[in-house]
Amino acid sequence: MQNYANVIPQGRVDLEKWSANGEGPVERTSIQNLVVDSGRISMVNLMLGQWDQNSAISYHAVGTGSAKPTADNTALQYETGRKFVIRSADGFNARAVIFYDTTELNGTGYEQGLFLGSGAGYNSANSGVLVARVTGQFTKSNTQNMRVVWSILMASATAGT
Repeated sequence: MQNYANVIPQGRVDLEKWSANGEGPVERTSIQNLVVDSGRISMVNLMLGQWDQNSAISYHAVGTGSAKPTADNTALQYETGRKFVIRSADGFNARAVIFYDTTELNGTGYEQGLFLGSGAGYNSANSGVLVARVTGQFTKSNTQNMRVVWSILMASATAGT
């Protein structure tokens, strides 16, 4: 009998900054992140058919909190804004892509999160189900565009007997 107990979701956030005139990317940063317990439980509920499939990963949130992510996080520490994501998949990877133009997200942030949710109520801070969280300083100016690509990999199973 095969044992697939080692399938663990792993997250990574890639930030790419571009100049306002489209030249770039001028800077790239990659940060590993934590898929929190509430995100893992939501994945289980989806597999069991107990989850509203219209409430997919919908929002990318940013904030100023710097506390290290923990498995029991359910929100960002100090959320300051959020934006809809564009979702896609590639093999074992689920992706959320967010684009911020020169007028958005200017300044310094320290934390980011992905949230499940749908409807107008999920567009407010600290709402929805937190799937993954990361901390790490990022700065964006009004002369830059920034693309965030958040990937969650359902890691390959390790077969055993």
